[in-house]
Amino acid sequence: MSLARVAASALALVVVSSVLSAPPTQALSVTALPPAEECLYDDNPAVALNRAERIMARHLQLGTHPDWILPVNPTWREQPFNGDLNWLFNYHALRWLLALLQAGRDTGDPAYAARASFLLNDWLVSNPRSSTATKQAWNDMATGFRASVMACATRDLGRPTWLLLGLKAHGTALADPNFYTWHGNHALNQVIGLVDVACVLPNSTWKTLGTSRMAALVTESVDAEGVTNEQSVGYQYYNWFHYERARRHLIACHLTVPSAFSRVTKMPEFMAYATAPDGYYVQLGDTDLQQAIDIPDTLAEFAATKGLSGPKPPALIRRYAAGFLFARSGWGETRPFDQETLITMRFGPGIALHGHMDGQSLTLTSLGRRLLVDPGKYTYTPGPWKDWFESRAAHSVVTVDGLAFDGRAKTAFGSVGKANVYYASMTNPGYAGVANRRRVVWSRITDYVIVDDVLSSAATRTYRQTWHLARGSAPTISGNRLDTHFSGANLAVVQLVGKPSSRILAGRTSPIQGWVSETYNVKLSAPVLQATIQSRAARFLTLLVPYSGTRPAISGRVVSLTSTGYVVDVTIGTHVERVTVNTSGASIVER
Repeated sequence: MSLARVAASALALVVVSSVLSAPPTQALSVTALPPAEECLYDDNPAVALNRAERIMARHLQLGTHPDWILPVNPTWREQPFNGDLNWLFNYHALRWLLALLQAGRDTGDPAYAARASFLLNDWLVSNPRSSTATKQAWNDMATGFRASVMACATRDLGRPTWLLLGLKAHGTALADPNFYTWHGNHALNQVIGLVDVACVLPNSTWKTLGTSRMAALVTESVDAEGVTNEQSVGYQYYNWFHYERARRHLIACHLTVPSAFSRVTKMPEFMAYATAPDGYYVQLGDTDLQQAIDIPDTLAEFAATKGLSGPKPPALIRRYAAGFLFARSGWGETRPFDQETLITMRFGPGIALHGHMDGQSLTLTSLGRRLLVDPGKYTYTPGPWKDWFESRAAHSVVTVDGLAFDGRAKTAFGSVGKANVYYASMTNPGYAGVANRRRVVWSRITDYVIVDDVLSSAATRTYRQTWHLARGSAPTISGNRLDTHFSGANLAVVQLVGKPSSRILAGRTSPIQGWVSETYNVKLSAPVLQATIQSRAARFLTLLVPYSGTRPAISGRVVSLTSTGYVVDVTIGTHVERVTVNTSGASIVER
């Protein structure tokens, strides 16, 4: 045993010896505690033991941050990594203590429980709600998680007075309507913590309150189609996971599961459609590049396993009223699953919770490659970087210089689907005094996309159309055409009308432009194609063509162009299609 572990264990045992010798209080059946599986750090005992050993050796690693040396006797005022809010949240949530409790249970070594008991008791002593060591200690959601950890701790530490008092203090805070956040996943985890405390103490008033709050919250947070109101694919999964966790906790506490939880059962469907052909979730809103989760016996199983198991989703095009459109070429029926095309579009309500200002934005995956991407979330810490990752400029839309964008603006959406073509129209009033319409046509046979952006204002403005390309794509511009240069699949972006000034930006910091984040707190340089028009009215008619192999000849001959539509002959290699767009939709005819 290392000297650090000896010191930590010795200090913990001195404290816990008196704590655990306290007179026993009311016995409680195990069914009134959080479910046993909810009190594990990890399903794999070896993973939990390794984590516990590192904590005993004072190595604490939280989230994506590096190792940090945990003091033998923390002050709980520690703020490493420049006070990163995500690190502080995880530190004070104390979920990492579950590894110690699980290791003690699995090995029978009392040193693990002793260290967990010392740290938990020390946190409570150092952080009374009336006088906390730091304001992050009683963060709303961290308090909910910590309450669940404390409820789990009664399995291993018994019911000493200090722990019961700590549970009571947490229950009092979580029941307080002024402390409760009422909305979003923070409120969800607060309610789960309240239910756990109510069951362990027990407290019938808090049980009733927890159940009623849960019923109201799930109705507000998940719509009738099973889509969360957090505007993020990552948080769709997060909310599904924690609502299912809430269901288990309610059942373990012998409480009625609200009927609105039927909406939670529908949530995996959205995750299936939001799974790109490469088996990862599309990064929309605050979403890391995360491998899709196999949820057995749901459509999400089929998408996550790339069609190897599970029920196949019934549609190729799925539009959700919450503001998501997923258009797919297939589910692996006529070509390999990972070679299919997926186009996403965002519309609907303005930015909320974990959403971005991405109304009208597109992403495109085809031929085994992510070609047009969204930026991810990067950070929760307020500042210019968080602002940029949420901004219009970070998405594939048209921005307007000199005008602030109203993130509350709703994006209107209309669409018409046919066997060989899909047409969508989106308008957004976010720039005051600017008319802004985007129309999208997708050839379902040839997989190219035409995007028609039309903007106008009474004053001369600078309009910037941006296309966010995947990192490593090494794009080049020749005339009116951009090509990426991956090995394998690539994307051609061709401007069909006018001569907008085009350039490639990447890794800029003033102003910020050209970044993606695939993992929290890690940003990576990525190229952006920016086309600029300065005028009172601007029109970008843009052809997007995925291709593999040798760079093909690509052209788009504009036959006619009016305020209400266009006719364009698209040539890719030797294949020619005529695209006609008018007020009623679009048609494509092979020439």
